[in-house]
Amino acid sequence: MRTWTLQKGYPIINVWRDYNSTTLQIEQRRFQMNSFFDPLSLHWWIPINVATSRVRNFNNSVPMDWLPNNATTFYTPPSEIDFGENDWILVNTKQAGYYRVNYDSNNWNMLARELLSGNFEDIIPINRAQLIDDSLMIARANQLSYFDAMNILNYLQNETDLIPWMAANSNLPYLTRLMTGVQFYQYFAVRYCILKY
Repeated sequence: MRTWTLQKGYPIINVWRDYNSTTLQIEQRRFQMNSFFDPLSLHWWIPINVATSRVRNFNNSVPMDWLPNNATTFYTPPSEIDFGENDWILVNTKQAGYYRVNYDSNNWNMLARELLSGNFEDIIPINRAQLIDDSLMIARANQLSYFDAMNILNYLQNETDLIPWMAANSNLPYLTRLMTGVQFYQYFAVRYCILKY
């Protein structure tokens, strides 16, 4: 627990997939809004649990494994966590670990398609909120394109649970300030039900 009790901040893990295998390359570092300069090289022991489009392991928040406090790790999930090249993966089920997760663009797009497919409730509300909050905060920190982050938000017109809407509501005022006065602001405001602040 020393990496959690004796260090400041919290981590972000970047997950890159090898789409020809089940190996994930995971890089961790301290999450901060200005990622260009970090004088501290901090790493954590991170609890990992994974759900996929084939194995929707959302009810189990017990860590499957622990990522060591290394900058980069090659990780192969347990054999019962089955996924192929066309399956999305989601790390940190029930948001049990205190960290953010960033994926490669292809996996973000597969998650966005799942949310838009009409089966978004197959992903539990707290993980839908996690996808919204992580994508928008990581984009705000210039570590993810806003295109990928906004793709995640597109399903919100069908969302009925309060938890994902709370995650959206805590992030959308920043975007509203950025978009005010921009040519497409009205489309943005109507699309995401934003009132002018």
